[in-house]
Amino acid sequence: DGTAAPQPDESAQTSAADVAGAAPRRALRREQELYLKAVVDAVHGRADDARRREVFASLRRDAGLAPLAPRLAHFFAGEAAAVRTRPLASLEHLAAAVAAVCANPRGGAAMHLHQLAPVALTLVVAKTLGDDGPSGDHWSVRVAAARAVAGICAEFGDRYESLLPRVAETLRGALDDAKRPPQTKSLLPRGQSCRHG
Repeated sequence: DGTAAPQPDESAQTSAADVAGAAPRRALRREQELYLKAVVDAVHGRADDARRREVFASLRRDAGLAPLAPRLAHFFAGEAAAVRTRPLASLEHLAAAVAAVCANPRGGAAMHLHQLAPVALTLVVAKTLGDDGPSGDHWSVRVAAARAVAGICAEFGDRYESLLPRVAETLRGALDDAKRPPQTKSLLPRGQSCRHG
């Protein structure tokens, strides 16, 4: 009809349908769509604690995760690109989800480290996190993300020779940046320790 598609509101949270359509090379089965919806709901805080733990445990152990890894990586990267507009609780859930996917030996994370590692690093070094204001708990997000970075380094550092130097360079750059908040700088030694295995 010639009308332009409406532009999404940047503050709007990603839906399961957006994630399902992220990598359209292969159509998803209904159970895969439901799985992605459960992950989106868990990250966005639309699942209770028990359900979120169940979803993240599934991300950590399910052998059938590899076909969904491209869509999950795309979703996580999109969430990280909007760190200023997401609630801090959602960002903490995001860090936990990234860590879970990367800890799954059959989850297909290795093929998507170029998207997954920057998500965790962004949550550690971002100057501003969340839309909760200065009174929000930025520490929890950064600690969860630092753990994810350390897990990524431990899991993949010996297999990908450029990973550890790139992580170290990112952390060093943040440490040297006078504009970075104290929360970021206090966690950098923890993240840099991943270089040593």
